[in-house]
Amino acid sequence: MNSTEVRSQAETQALPGWRVVTCAVLEQELMSWPGRFAYGVEFVFLPSNLDLSFSHLERALDRTLNQLQGNGPADSVLVLYGQCHPDIQKIVTRGGARLLSLGNCYELLLGKEKYREHLAAGTYFVLPQWASYWDKIFTRKLGFTPELGGIFFPEMHRQAVYLDTGFVYRSRFDRSAFEKFTRLPVMIQKVDLGELYARLDACFANLETENVVHTF
Repeated sequence: MNSTEVRSQAETQALPGWRVVTCAVLEQELMSWPGRFAYGVEFVFLPSNLDLSFSHLERALDRTLNQLQGNGPADSVLVLYGQCHPDIQKIVTRGGARLLSLGNCYELLLGKEKYREHLAAGTYFVLPQWASYWDKIFTRKLGFTPELGGIFFPEMHRQAVYLDTGFVYRSRFDRSAFEKFTRLPVMIQKVDLGELYARLDACFANLETENVVHTF
């Protein structure tokens, strides 16, 4: 069942709401998903830089899940994160929520097969949400200098790929500056958001089916 079919049924059948805690790195892409209205999805976005610190991410998830559990049905809280924290499943379970099995943000955009192909090719991913201030992340948050960056990135990766979702969050990505700093060739890959939305449709259709079954 796709999101259009579900939406047509919404007039005669009230669908349960879902509160989905996730990273703001795909905020515009997720907010443009047509199915979020049909499935009654409310996204709760956490800052995208939390994955730079496991302790900060854990505290933010604990605090957010605790707040949501005290305000609304406990079984409506979902978490959409990849392995951004080594104990992500433990944190989610402790918070009384469910972790969606859709992978990290790159796998969510590309699908499992394409994502694994990129990993095998030594790809470093760049996303539109932070593409305009990557230099601040590298230098202020991660401590890289141009000299260190020119050593580290070529040792760890063979290429960089900018995942072009069609959204620009701030200013456009300075490809040449990124290549100069990392010494990596940068490719631009267009992302088909229709595939992302189809994955989300399938995921929430399954959740709706589970909910119906569990009520009998």
